[in-house]
Amino acid sequence: MFVPILLFGICYKVTGGLLLPDPLATAYNIGTHDETPLNHVTLTPAPTVVTVSGNTVELTCTASPGAGVIHWKINGAPLKRASAISTSNNIVANEVVSILTMVTPLTPDGGYRVACSAVIDDTVYTSTQTEIKVLSVTSSVNDIHALMGVPVSLYCVIVNGQYSLPSVQWYKDGEVFSDSHVFFSSDDNQYVSVLTLKNPTKYHEGDYNCRAEWGENDKLGSGGIVESEKVNVRVLGVVSMTENSEVEKDSPFSIHCTVDNNHEDTAIVWRRNDIELASSGYAVRTQGSHLTETKTIDTSDIGKWTYSCAARYTNRNGDVAYSSFRSSNITIYQSCPELSVPEGGSWECIEKDTVTKCSLNCSKGFVPMQGNVTLTCVDGSWNVIPNKGMGCMAVTQPLSRTLTHKILYDLPDSEVDLMGPYIIEAYPYFLEMASRNLSGNVRLDYHSLKSASFTRAAENSKQSGIEFIYTLKSTSVSDAILHETFNEFENFIKNTKFDAMDLLRKNNRLDSEGKLIEARKTKTKRSSFDTSNTGFHLNPGDITSDSTNEIIECPEFTVNKNGYCAICGDGWYVKDNECEACPIGTYQDSTEPNKCKKCPGAFSTLSTASTSALSCQEVCEVRKPRYGSVYPPEYTLLAAGANVDVLCDSGFMLANGERQANVPCLDKAECFRITLTDVPQYIIRETPISLMCVVEARSTFDFCYLVRDSSVVETVKVGFDYDRQICEFSETSVTDSATLYCVAFNDDTELASSKSKITLLKPTVTPSNVISETSATVNLACTATAPSGYAMIMWWKKHQTVVSSKTLFEGETGLKLFTIENAQLTDSGSYSCEVKYMGVGLSQSDSVPVKIIGFIHELSDFVIKSGQSVTVSCAFPFEESDSFISWYKDGESYSDHGTAVTQGFNKIIESKLIIRESGVYQCSVKSNDLNFSTEARVTMADSDNRFLVHPESQLSTIGSPVTFSCEFSDESAKISWILNGDIRETGEEENHRFILADPTEDAIVQCFATTSTGATVSSMKARVTIRRFLTHPTDTIFSESSELHCSVYGPGLRELKWKNSEGIVQESSNGEQVTPLEYHSTLTTTIPEKYHCIATFDSEDGGDEYLESLVGETFLYSVSVTNEFAVMDHGFRAQCEVNGPEAPIAIAWTVNSETLFEDDDVIFDGYQGYSEASYYFTSLSDREIGELQCSAVFSNNFQHITSPKKSLAPLGITRGPSDMRLLKKSPSITIEVVCQFYDYAAVEAVVSWESEGLVQLSQETAYVDGNIAQSILTLLALDTGNYDVKCFVDYGKLGSVASEKAEILILQPPLLQIGSPIVGYGAIAEVTAVIPKVVDDVDFEFKINGAIEKGELLSSNDSYIIIQFKWPLLVNTEVSLTVSDGKEVSTETSLIKAYGIEYLDMDGSVNDDASVDISCYISKDPEPEELFWYFNSEKLLPTSVDTSKDNTLKSTLSLQNINPSMYGLYACAAQYSELPPVHEHIAIIPSGACLLPLVPNGIFSVTYLISGSSISPSCSLGFTLSNENQAVFCKDGTLVGDIPQCVFVGEQENNTPVMVTLIICALVTLTCFIAVSILWCFKTHKNAKVLKFEDETGSPYPSVTIRTMKVDLNEEGSTTVEKSSNVQYTSHQ
Repeated sequence: MFVPILLFGICYKVTGGLLLPDPLATAYNIGTHDETPLNHVTLTPAPTVVTVSGNTVELTCTASPGAGVIHWKINGAPLKRASAISTSNNIVANEVVSILTMVTPLTPDGGYRVACSAVIDDTVYTSTQTEIKVLSVTSSVNDIHALMGVPVSLYCVIVNGQYSLPSVQWYKDGEVFSDSHVFFSSDDNQYVSVLTLKNPTKYHEGDYNCRAEWGENDKLGSGGIVESEKVNVRVLGVVSMTENSEVEKDSPFSIHCTVDNNHEDTAIVWRRNDIELASSGYAVRTQGSHLTETKTIDTSDIGKWTYSCAARYTNRNGDVAYSSFRSSNITIYQSCPELSVPEGGSWECIEKDTVTKCSLNCSKGFVPMQGNVTLTCVDGSWNVIPNKGMGCMAVTQPLSRTLTHKILYDLPDSEVDLMGPYIIEAYPYFLEMASRNLSGNVRLDYHSLKSASFTRAAENSKQSGIEFIYTLKSTSVSDAILHETFNEFENFIKNTKFDAMDLLRKNNRLDSEGKLIEARKTKTKRSSFDTSNTGFHLNPGDITSDSTNEIIECPEFTVNKNGYCAICGDGWYVKDNECEACPIGTYQDSTEPNKCKKCPGAFSTLSTASTSALSCQEVCEVRKPRYGSVYPPEYTLLAAGANVDVLCDSGFMLANGERQANVPCLDKAECFRITLTDVPQYIIRETPISLMCVVEARSTFDFCYLVRDSSVVETVKVGFDYDRQICEFSETSVTDSATLYCVAFNDDTELASSKSKITLLKPTVTPSNVISETSATVNLACTATAPSGYAMIMWWKKHQTVVSSKTLFEGETGLKLFTIENAQLTDSGSYSCEVKYMGVGLSQSDSVPVKIIGFIHELSDFVIKSGQSVTVSCAFPFEESDSFISWYKDGESYSDHGTAVTQGFNKIIESKLIIRESGVYQCSVKSNDLNFSTEARVTMADSDNRFLVHPESQLSTIGSPVTFSCEFSDESAKISWILNGDIRETGEEENHRFILADPTEDAIVQCFATTSTGATVSSMKARVTIRRFLTHPTDTIFSESSELHCSVYGPGLRELKWKNSEGIVQESSNGEQVTPLEYHSTLTTTIPEKYHCIATFDSEDGGDEYLESLVGETFLYSVSVTNEFAVMDHGFRAQCEVNGPEAPIAIAWTVNSETLFEDDDVIFDGYQGYSEASYYFTSLSDREIGELQCSAVFSNNFQHITSPKKSLAPLGITRGPSDMRLLKKSPSITIEVVCQFYDYAAVEAVVSWESEGLVQLSQETAYVDGNIAQSILTLLALDTGNYDVKCFVDYGKLGSVASEKAEILILQPPLLQIGSPIVGYGAIAEVTAVIPKVVDDVDFEFKINGAIEKGELLSSNDSYIIIQFKWPLLVNTEVSLTVSDGKEVSTETSLIKAYGIEYLDMDGSVNDDASVDISCYISKDPEPEELFWYFNSEKLLPTSVDTSKDNTLKSTLSLQNINPSMYGLYACAAQYSELPPVHEHIAIIPSGACLLPLVPNGIFSVTYLISGSSISPSCSLGFTLSNENQAVFCKDGTLVGDIPQCVFVGEQENNTPVMVTLIICALVTLTCFIAVSILWCFKTHKNAKVLKFEDETGSPYPSVTIRTMKVDLNEEGSTTVEKSSNVQYTSHQ
């Protein structure tokens, strides 16, 4: 025999104790030896084969020779032939070999366990198992119902993925859907592939499976592909929904939503703008398992609304899932009101987005009534309400058309006088020529020259020239032909050179010398110039300006509209050459186009421009509600029955409870606000409260009623308070938390206020009813809610305080427990808790009855002697008529009986039993569905061991000793006593007595004997009942009446009464039985006195036994508010008077039912039977001052007394003086100011005023209404200014009040401040307008000669606006200022005169050796004092002065024999006595020379500059040229280059003005104008530059105007005259 051993991988066998290699091990993978072991069965390959599902696996089983048939087992079961498995058995090399070939589909546990076995030598040999691990994929989910938009995942589990991982692809309906990676899931301990549909839609519905592919590898050999089973995915959700739509406002519209029906609980959820809506509740199933719901939407709001729907699915377990929402945009628009098509026209409209623009187009033959009309419609509303004026008017042929043309030719001054007469004479021939050269066969009727005058300046133009006006008129040609003809005519004139001399020669208007023959029109002197060589022509380039004016003469009852004669249509009439619409209430039907007809009677039209009598109808005038707005606007007329939109002000509403509504116009749309005031948030007990219902409405109401929890409590009549209607509800009792509101009504309307909640602060005790046995523990709980979170809770039994404590609540709820331990019959009674709320008061809960039920006499164990009998009694309070007593002995029924008896006030049921033998006796009572029992053990004893005398039950009173005795047969026995279950060693053994020296409550006593043998024997129990007072009268305070209470305990009570300190019996209740042995009595008294209770009991000897309670004293107090008045909006001290024997510890104040608890602010003024406490209230308005109460709180159990409510009358100012702005139109102004205040007969009110700066003339006081008086103060203001006025009302000790300051602004009337009333010609006139601001938006208008002008704003404040106006004065000018404050109009006017030199003129030729007259024309208003001339600096007298004309002086300077020494500057001067002198200059210089201008802050050394030369000016001290190289150059009479500028270089270092007289070269001050020394004065003011002009006397000239003319001498001896610009300097004093 050998034993094979495997060692180091080589199989050895043990033979004869030697270890040799086994030659069979190698062939069977056991070792490396070639020997084959005997009797074996081997399976290969082993131990694991990994293959892909569906692949073929081949296993070989080899058995040792001698083996029988090889058997196979797969997964522990014998192999049964199957198509996928085949075996073959062969004997090879003395061995039996079996080959198993199998296809490997997936099994539930992911593979196979294969083993083979054979019988060898009657022994079964089995191979080791080979595990075939099948790689495959399987789906981990069943068919899926996914929800649209809700992500869902599909899982493929890679079975046996730990051996090899494939690549995975997902297929949908047989086509590749997605690649996926494989990952290890730690949750499932599996390799999985996941396909997640993140946003499932209907597109994702189909059959899904995954396909896993394994490639060839060492572990698998050949790979393979495996597909999972298919999973059907159905996507549930919204199938369809209404598309985006546009809907017109207020039109019916419905949207639908169709969802998949899952055959479970399917519903449709709606949203609008993400806010969930209620379902329509109506859904229908449609074909294809769909559910459709249609919802009608609200189309009343314009805008873009997003409606969404989703499917909601609920499965059987109640789980809810939602699909994603599908949305649709519904745009609600308002169509623009249709525009009526106007007669003779049409509307052209363009829509863009939500905006529509329409333009009016009139047909041919029509014109717009109002010019270009464009309407814009946004959100269904036109920017302008379309009206009949937006139409077209028919046009008709005018009677005539007149075209007037004005042309201004620009000519040099030197040519105007020369050429004027010739041009004017020749121009009509030019017009005739133009008319002859017109194309067309049109005959034009035209006037001859309308105006042939030439003007120096036309239409304020500064050019000189000749102006012509001609007119063309036609009555027979059309508008187009007339304008075409006129255009041709005009173009000819403008584009044709006009040669006057040629035209005059052709028309024989010149003589042989070329002079005019009988000039037709001239307004100038005959010219003495030689005209032989002069060309009198006008070129087109000379035209400075031209204008055309068209005049149309229209037929009667037509108007000129944009150049057409238009006919006013129906509904319109002609007024002042305009079409006016017939006003409301009239119409026009073309019978009389110049007026409108009135509607008959009370009928009216709704709008203007009505066209017939049919437009007259019954109308309704829109009225604005008092507290709201209305559309259309107020006073709009509507047809009777039309509706208006009403919107109430914030806080107000309509009768239907809405703030906004569309109501008929004829209805009274009333906006109102009704408020229930003075409603306290919390109340205690049955608190009476006073409420006020305030109605703010236009309508008047008759009554109000108060509603409490849907029940009408009180109805009162409406009163009035200023502009409010009020109803006062007084002493309304509120017994519980309640909801209150008030309703005001009249015959037509009922208005209800909002509801106010009152919370009753009332504690509750739980449980609400207690029935318990004696000796048990009873728990009561008091629960209270406190607004302040702090309260004091007290427990009461009937009227006696049991326990109290302060409880700090958690939040607003507090709990206080009261526990009765070892309850006895005396604990029965009514219990309640009382809560003192800080700042509110006391509130008591309802009483809770507590009933302790038990035996009056309980049984106790005892011993009887044989032959002896004992009678025992069982007594129980009698509660119900069916109560009965049952006796049991040793657990069995023994006797049923019991008799109801009365002991004094006690009603009990009692049963007595005679006991003669031992046993356990039980007395059982059934009452109120409760069972009570007591038992006694009775023992038979021999004569030596028994109690001969048992203790007996007794009655006693508190403090009266009670003695018990017992006697035992064995005198040697030790006697003990048991009191209430406790052993007491006291007692006198010789007589076996036990004494209760000072009993206070009931007790049970028993005698207990212990013999020498240790035996114990108990006597019968005895009860001592103590008659006593449970509660005594306590000291009580009261204001009207007081209650005292006492309760007594004990059997046999016959009478319970009250006595005072004098022993007089008081009327009271005779006692009320509370429990079988407890009685209660109440005494109500109004007299402060000492009282006590007396109880009378039946004594055992048949007499009376009396008990007296302690004494309780009642104390009378009175609490009242002593104030009668309170000053509103002003602090006042309220007084609370307390009369009584003791001072209170606190005072609580209540104003309008709102309680203030202020311990710290209570002030006591000592105590001698009287106390006064005060509290300072601050700033109460008249509506806050109402009912005032004070409550005095005393130390005795915090008892309190509340005063009656006191209604305080308000004091103070109801309306102070108002701000005013007044104009002071006279030397003084009288002002009245008013101050209204409360005034009562009982209070002296002294009114005083403060008005600094104003004179108080008088003061009157009168009553206005009720207790309202007013003081009228008359003031006198002497000066303008700002004054403060204030009134004071002094109520003496009650205090004084002051009104707000009123500002009275006294302003001067509108004022024109004229700089100078007379100003030189061309000088600057200066006017300052002072406008008083009587109102904030004052209207004013400034005119210069009737034309409105705007000036420069100098300043504006709360009082005045100051504006300055400046302009060059050319003529006498009237200025006016008109100011309007909306009520009065003030106008100020003034005249500014112009004086001085009107113009210079020159007559004669300026040639060398020639003579010339220079004439100066000076106004006579005012007449100058002296006239003279200057040549450079030389003063000359005029050659002659002509005074013959009425308004003008003519000063002439004659120059003879002109030569170069006479070249220079000539000045005409006028000197006045009280006005500044005036001067005007003319310069005579060579031809081609340039006249040099003035240079500010500098001067040229010469007056003129010869052509071809240049010069720089000299600057004054402190100034320098801005550029050192600046110079002017003269070329052919024209200055070339910019005028040099002198700029300031800095301030002087000293304060002394530096005066420099500039000496002019060339004839000594050649250009020193008017012999005026030009003085430059520099002061030390920063940047200050002052230019001063002075005359020869050193007097400053306020204003100097220099006007200069230049006369050029040419080589031929002719001259040109050039007028320079005016230069003005103003002297600053």
